[in-house]
Amino acid sequence: MNTAFHHYNSALGSFENRRLQKALTHVNNYWFPANPDLLQKIRNGFQEGRYDLGLDFLLQDLKRDYALYMYCLKELGRLLDQEGVPFKLDNPLDFLEQAGFERIKRVLTVDARHISRHDAAAPTLFQARQFQASFISAATAEVLCEKTDLEPNSAHLTALLRQLGLTLIAWNYPMVYQRALAALNGENSLDALISEKLGFSPLLLAITVAQRWRLTPELEQAMADGQVKEAPEAVKEQEKIKETAAQLARLCRVGEALARANQPDVYPSASADWNDIRLEIEHTLGREGLKAIEERVNEYCAEYRARHPELFQHNAKINPELHLHVFSEKALFKNNCYIDQCPPLLKKRFKEFYAGNPSASSLREALAKLMKDIFPLTEFSGGCVYTLDTGAASLIPRLRIGTLGLHTCSPLPLQNQKDDNHPVWTGLQCSIPITGHVAAGGLSYIVGRLGPANGPPVGVLYVELPSRLLIDPTSTHLLHFKALRQTFQDLLGLK
Repeated sequence: MNTAFHHYNSALGSFENRRLQKALTHVNNYWFPANPDLLQKIRNGFQEGRYDLGLDFLLQDLKRDYALYMYCLKELGRLLDQEGVPFKLDNPLDFLEQAGFERIKRVLTVDARHISRHDAAAPTLFQARQFQASFISAATAEVLCEKTDLEPNSAHLTALLRQLGLTLIAWNYPMVYQRALAALNGENSLDALISEKLGFSPLLLAITVAQRWRLTPELEQAMADGQVKEAPEAVKEQEKIKETAAQLARLCRVGEALARANQPDVYPSASADWNDIRLEIEHTLGREGLKAIEERVNEYCAEYRARHPELFQHNAKINPELHLHVFSEKALFKNNCYIDQCPPLLKKRFKEFYAGNPSASSLREALAKLMKDIFPLTEFSGGCVYTLDTGAASLIPRLRIGTLGLHTCSPLPLQNQKDDNHPVWTGLQCSIPITGHVAAGGLSYIVGRLGPANGPPVGVLYVELPSRLLIDPTSTHLLHFKALRQTFQDLLGLK
């Protein structure tokens, strides 16, 4: 048993240790499913002599199935340990060559159901997304490592080991994993949330699983991010180990951040993660860096995508800015809950407006598009957006739309607020939209405040329309107003 990992585990209390040991037995029994098609291809490869020229071809095939790769290393380590063969796992290619063809064949000449009791034909979306995150993390670490003097296969393996606990929990404690995903808010982490539920972290579970794999001190420390006791080597050797481990861990952290950034619908920290690593990836790999990573991910995900295209096409492109853009658009549209109740054409125009990602446009361009494409379909004859200017002690008209027949767009001094029955003042003071009718003019108005839900108002949206439209019992114009007001809120960044 690795002394550093043993020291880390022995620091746990006895109750936590019992829970961890029970989980270790469970995940080793159930594991996570390997692709039976790829397993058969590898067995055929042995018979056809495909790997006779070198086990690097076998390693490339194993990298295309996370469960099979980890299972193979785990079982080879077990066999070598049983036979009393000394070994250290650092470069997986060297490890495979040390284990030899016969042991590898023995390990891989099993049915896929022996590897895992889980059904390979039925991963859930969140399990597929965890696979994708693991592949992105590992491929990124590997591609970045190729620009250093470190071994890329070791970086790839370290990244997968760091994801192993999360993957095992996604398959063996799926409800815990799902609830932790649902509780993510940008200020917490998946590891921390799962730790609260299970009493041990995914990282600690992975470390415990890997105890018998005899990782080198460099891989141990990189996997555990320095949370294990230093190996008892000489001081000079310790410094070298720490330096290598730190480099490996840094590459892995970049890959993990990229995986989160590529899934903004899962990770609220996606934007911050992308900001943290974007320049480093560009600096190391150049402007085509993401493309290089994407090609490597696609290579490793090919078997999964062929078997489950409906699950593995989602976020297949490694492009955080694109995914953040799409997610932002969907989030804004989802926030405007009134649009779905609008008439079909108006609903379509609202959808098109949000699809253009108004938050990424200039405010002037977005407002122009709103007035041109959407406002006419609301059948409002005119309107005005006022903002509260405390410096000028007035409500100031900022945007006039169409033709107004009841009230002109003019500044409204704050000192007149209590004395004036102007509907704009009424709208400013009320959290729900207010309607009013002027019989003589045959016009009605709707007015509502602009501002954060739990904060002070910042302005008012005022619109006019023919009274016959508003008093019609089948009219949806109050909904039109609410949808329009929410759109202004979104443009102004008001929650």
